[in-house]
Order: sequence, then structure tokens, then C-alpha cells
Amino acid sequence: MATGTLSAPLERLPFHLLEGICSWLNSSKDGGLLAFSLANRQCASAAMRFRLRRIHLKIDRLSPDESFTFIDETPDMNIRLSFVRNLRISGSRAYEEDSEQNEIGREEIEEESFFAKPSPLCPSRLRSPLYESNELPQVPEEVLRMKIKYQETWVGIAKFISRLSCLSDLVYDCISQVPMRLLSALRDNCPDARLHVYTFSLRSLYQPSNEYHDVSPEEYALATSPNLYGIYMKYSSYDGDRYIGYNEEAVMQMVKGLAPRLSYVGMAGQPVGDTIELAHAIRLHRQSGKPKWKGFFINEGQLTKLHLGITTIDAVQALAIIGEDGGLSSLSSLSLMPEAWNLEQAMAADASVCRLLRAIKPLQSLELKGEIGDTAWCAVIDQHGNSLRELRFVPASEYYDDIEGLVLSCDRISLLSNICLNLEKPELRIPRTHGDGDEVGIYQTLGRLPRLKRISLVLDCSVINPPEVRHGESFIDMGGWELPVDAFRAALINNAMDSALAQSIFETIATMREYTGGSSMIDLKLKIYGAGNFGRFSIDSEQRIPLEWVGQSWFVRRNSRDGGPVVQKIKSFVDDLDVLKDDSFERDDLRAVWMDIWPGSPGDRRNQWHSFPLARSAD
Repeated sequence: MATGTLSAPLERLPFHLLEGICSWLNSSKDGGLLAFSLANRQCASAAMRFRLRRIHLKIDRLSPDESFTFIDETPDMNIRLSFVRNLRISGSRAYEEDSEQNEIGREEIEEESFFAKPSPLCPSRLRSPLYESNELPQVPEEVLRMKIKYQETWVGIAKFISRLSCLSDLVYDCISQVPMRLLSALRDNCPDARLHVYTFSLRSLYQPSNEYHDVSPEEYALATSPNLYGIYMKYSSYDGDRYIGYNEEAVMQMVKGLAPRLSYVGMAGQPVGDTIELAHAIRLHRQSGKPKWKGFFINEGQLTKLHLGITTIDAVQALAIIGEDGGLSSLSSLSLMPEAWNLEQAMAADASVCRLLRAIKPLQSLELKGEIGDTAWCAVIDQHGNSLRELRFVPASEYYDDIEGLVLSCDRISLLSNICLNLEKPELRIPRTHGDGDEVGIYQTLGRLPRLKRISLVLDCSVINPPEVRHGESFIDMGGWELPVDAFRAALINNAMDSALAQSIFETIATMREYTGGSSMIDLKLKIYGAGNFGRFSIDSEQRIPLEWVGQSWFVRRNSRDGGPVVQKIKSFVDDLDVLKDDSFERDDLRAVWMDIWPGSPGDRRNQWHSFPLARSAD
């Protein structure tokens, strides 16, 4: 009787043989690896490291609400993520011509197709925009929502990348610029990974001929990224708006060593548009040549001043990376206004500014305004306190429920006075607290600065947590919500700043200067801030006007001839308003509060008010 040969079930095969089968199937092009992984659990386990070797993310298909929560919900996720070697990130438009590849599916993409190195002569791979247009097709609200959604998506992607401990290559094939979050995730978590940018373009290096500006910090961070391994780009010397492009010159600098790991470059020159202006620009180019590029602003560490104004958190992080690599070694003056669009950015802003401040050498001039907190303040004092001559430190006025706003209390000002011995020109936002001992203590402490010459104080009268109206308590209708009468009365008194109070503050500072052996010849600028700010509540103009009228700003100095104080009012927009004339309160409740504080006969109320004196000492 003939005997047949029985086939051994897959379950009985040793695991290393199953992996050998997967290795053979992985090199084939018929999709066999996916079918094999579906046979049973053991086959799926053997195929896992081959199937997860290459991952393709399309950002238009990712939901920011998911935020890659599956990473923490899937068992043995760290083991699974350790199999990932190659990651490709693309947008939908980057693959319009790769229909065959889309039909294959993510798991079965061929190695040559997945990480193919395109030729500069192949236009399908060179679709990055030359620069970002200032003309946005959407209304501002839609643009803002798109930016927020875009940033939230990249937050999830950055967290995902940070878990890829064995990542060797990342291909970026998106139309938008490489985000700072991605560069930071690679630099901090995957230092050996190679970044391939198939849509490379330094958009900030397209600029008008008469308005030369520096490369943006984010794009400089990209150009000098230690992960950057290869780039492909299209470029133009001029565009349809006659903007001059310097991408070719920038890449030449990168090749010379600015990009430490750059190994291959593909470039394709391509004029954009066919306008009369472009033809004229090209004709001038042929006649006289393109204006010479001045180079990267941080090249060779020669940058001494960096004043950026409103600055995204990504830009701050980019500057921190540049500073840590020694790119800001000559910097002596820095000005930033960190801006956050949401709670997460606001929470990250303070730490990002702190990282930047601790990455650079001590500065002589520093201006920080916006999303800054206690961590940044400590970095200012610790890293730059001894060298600062000028300091502007004005934290954001908006507060989040999960973030406690920074208040420059008397203790913090004392620390400033003890450390910043070379400070000559400070501008600080300090709390206005009815001229009590703490407020007077701040003025006296500032007067101890040995080299003080000019000081600007923003007196914050904001009421962060307005009290609720108790049962039976009188209140003011603030336009949709109610405020106790006593709270509104206290706000009026706290906001009131006339020439007498301005001079009193000046004399408090100047007297302390004389007492400690310094010169009393100082200049003082006082500005009331937060008149009508009651936490998250908004108020109508009728209630705001009295607060803003008495919250006047002043400039005080010594007369160089006789040494007497000169007090000058700084004009405000409310000065031109026809308000508070002829007893013009239309509401009896507002008039009653005003008359309770400043009684007087009916008439012009604009001058029928006064401030209240400071406490005699800080005790």
C-alpha cells in the first residue's frame, strides 16, 4: 500500500524558518507576505518585522483627534515600533502620479519605489513650491483653523517618530515646509536617522530686490540639520513677482559643510510664470547679473543682533537648536515675541524660550514679550543677569486655565536687583496693587539698581479672577455678566494715575537711588495696562471708558537745570473722545460709583478725579 507524504502544518515549523519564508516573500512583488501573515497568529508574528519595516504616512488621511493614541493602547507597541526602519511622509498631491503604487498598498510597497532617489530631470518629484504666497485663498478664520489642524497633526507625528528607536531613513515628500517638530523629534530621539527631503525649498530666500532679509530660523535649522542626508529641489533666480531666489547659492553653502551629513543633492532650475515683469527681470539679470547673495545670517557665527518680533514656538525651538550648536556665539542682542495659538503651544512656549536663553552666551540686550513664564524668567536671571544692560520683560496678558500667569512680584524684582547689577534700561510689567506696601517695595527695589538710567513700568491693573455677586449685593451690569459694585469701585481707584501719583512713584525710585549712592537723574515712563480687563470676561465700552480715562500714562524726568521733576502726560486715544463731559454718564449706577469716589458738582467729569497716595513705605 502506497504511503503519502504528510505536509507539516505551519504551526509546527520553527520560528526562524517562518522568518526565512517571510524574508523570501518580502523580496517578491506579488503581495505574498501579506497573505502569509493572515494564515495564523504565528505567521503574523513572524511577518511583523518585515511588514513594519516600511511605513507610509499620508498626512491628509490622519485625524488630529486620534493623536496616535493607539501607540499607548496596543500591547508590546515598543517592540513593534522597533521594527520600523524606513518612514515616508507625504501629502495627497505628492502621489497623484503614482497610481500604481497606491493600488499596491502600504504594506507591499517595493523598496525601490518606496525610497527611490528621484532625478532632477524628473519633474514628478520636484513639485515643491518656490515660496509661500502671501495671497491666501481662504478667509482668515479658515486659514487659522487649517493652521491649528496642521499643527495638531504634526504633534502626533512627532510623538510617533520619537518612539521609532531604530529608524534609519525618513523621506519627506510634502508640499509644505518641513516642520520644526519633525526636526526636533529626529534630532533628540533618532540622531542617526537620515532625512531625505524630496520637496526641499528655502522659501524665505525668495525676496524683493530692495528688501533683503535673513533666512527664517526654521529654515536655517532645516539647512543645518544633523539628520539632513539628501535633498531634491526646483529653484528659480526670479519668479513672476520679480522676487529674487537664492536657493541655489544656499545649497552651495550647504554642500561646503553647512549641512554636516548632506550626501546627495538634486536640483532643477525652473523659471516660474511668463509675465512681462518676469521677462524684464530676466533681461536685467542677463545685462547686469543677479544681486549677490549676502549669505546665511548666522554663517560663521557673526550675527550680533537678532530682532524677530512676533515669533512662532517652532521658530524659538529652531533658534534653540542653532544656539546649542554654537550658531549664535556672537549674539549680544535678542528680541522675541513668542506667540501661541492654543493651550499646548502656550505650555511649551515658556520651556522653549528657556531652552534658547540657556543655549546662548550672556546677552547685553534682551526683549521678551508674549508667552513667557517663570522658567524663562529664571533663565534670564541665571544666564544673562550679570551682563544685561537693557531688559524688556512683558509676559502675555492672556491666561489659560492650566497656566498660571507670571507676576513680577516684589521677590522676583529683588532677585533682579541683586543679580542684574549692570542693568541700565529695564522695561517690566508689574502688578498695580492700590499703591500698597508690596507695590512701593517694587519701586524701592528698582531704585537700588546701581546703573539705572531709564526705566519703563507697565502697571498691570487687570483683575484676573473677578468676584461673583453674592445674594443681595449691589452690582454693575457689565454687558452680559455682573460685577459687584465694590469690585468696580476698587478697579477705578487702582487704575487712577494722575501727575501727582506719577511724580510720587518717580520720587520713590529716585530717593532710593540717592540713598544707595546712585544718581537720581533718571527717566521714568509709566503706562497703565489692563483697564477694563476682568479675566475672561469682556465689558462694554460704556463701562470701560471711565477706567481707561483715569488710567493715564506719564513720562517723568529730572530737569537738568534745577533738578526738579518734569511730568509730561502721554497722549492716549481716549483723549480725543467726547466722553465724561457735562456729566455724560447715561447710567445712574456708573455715575453713583464715580460720585462715591470723587464727589463734585455736575459738569465736566474729565478733571474731577484724582489718584490715591502710595503707602509710606514697603513695610
